[in-house]
Amino acid sequence: MIRVKVCGIVNAEDAAAAVLAGADAIGVNFHRASPRYVGNALREIVDAVPPFLPVIGVFVDPAPEEVGLALPYLDAVQWHGQGAVGAVALPAWRAIRLRAEADLDEIARWTDVRGFVLDGPGRMGEFGGAGFDYGWFLEARRRTSKKLVLAGGLTPENVAAAIAGVRPDGVDVASGVESAPGKKDWVKIRDFVQAVRDAG
Repeated sequence: MIRVKVCGIVNAEDAAAAVLAGADAIGVNFHRASPRYVGNALREIVDAVPPFLPVIGVFVDPAPEEVGLALPYLDAVQWHGQGAVGAVALPAWRAIRLRAEADLDEIARWTDVRGFVLDGPGRMGEFGGAGFDYGWFLEARRRTSKKLVLAGGLTPENVAAAIAGVRPDGVDVASGVESAPGKKDWVKIRDFVQAVRDAG
């Protein structure tokens, strides 16, 4: 089954809606420049998530103390940015921003991660949120046996076609299920998860 992570959750109500829709994981963003920065809502979000459904912390070149404070509430971490992946006692995923096929060379650098989140280059300095050439995803599959998650530009309307094209191990959505940056649309979340289930 293709797993679904709904990312950029900023409040307990949106977390509960994602769980109710059937999401397999919740993503919380610790990048302060993002409109999806979790702020002080982390504990409330974690409390809204049932046992054994993972909460994944998304970090962009974080300070070690920032990661340390969040770790007790997280089940995995997702690293973005240029810095080295820190040593944490949790499963780690590496995000790779694909602007050109040469960016796939990053795969060989990260041997101590569970898998990769392949994302677009982003808009206006954001990390994520834009699509990329899906041929690069297929090339990534040839380069690694680790799990590959498709992200960037996914919506309820296009996710089925994306899955058919590249057969990812999981999909990651944030802006594609929002009515405004940081504000989740519960109907879009439901439709997105259903589209993944139907495609998978």
